[in-house]
Amino acid sequence: MKRILLTICATYLTLGSISAQGIKPVEPDAANAIEALQVAGYELFNFDLSSLNDKTYEIEVFVKEADSAGIKEKTRFGMGPTRKFLKDMPEEYRSNFTPIDSESGLYKQVSKMGLYIIPKNDSTVLASFSFGKSHGGSIPLKLRPLERDSHMCMYTSRPFKLDEFKSGIDIPLMLYGSFWFDQKINGHRFCGDNEIDTNLSTEILKYIPHYYIIGIRLTETD
Repeated sequence: MKRILLTICATYLTLGSISAQGIKPVEPDAANAIEALQVAGYELFNFDLSSLNDKTYEIEVFVKEADSAGIKEKTRFGMGPTRKFLKDMPEEYRSNFTPIDSESGLYKQVSKMGLYIIPKNDSTVLASFSFGKSHGGSIPLKLRPLERDSHMCMYTSRPFKLDEFKSGIDIPLMLYGSFWFDQKINGHRFCGDNEIDTNLSTEILKYIPHYYIIGIRLTETD
């Protein structure tokens, strides 16, 4: 009888071990959501601008395009100041705004920037940027086919290395570039450097046939 009970117990323990090795569903988290967006072709970058909050800067967002012919500016957006004060608007409108700081009358402050690539179709993406709710914009970027496959476009992104901040100069933030054909592997690839130098001396730029540079210029006004 004892042997039978021991055998039964051993069997249950074995079954329990097998069950513990099974696949269990879990709730997706924010990291899973980001991974899903990246697989679908979305690119997401965020930048902290809060260290500049003690002064006011005019914001410009620029997009430059590069290929074998060189680099040219595609567009530039003026996005207004990083800070807004009640004293700068007509008095009759001031009651419609709640100041962040009652002493100075500061009612709006830009402390962060979001930069996103959003797929639109097989040959176009949107480069979108935001500085908070209801403050941003988008520009369509045309993609070019792969060198050895004219029916497919393959692009990905790289962040730029951020140098010490200086007012009034263009600061590149993100590169969005095409895969290139590598004879050694007989295929297209985009690998190597994980960050791009602001002086564009990074090795992989020699091979990328077409890319966009998206960035910002902040010019001090006070």
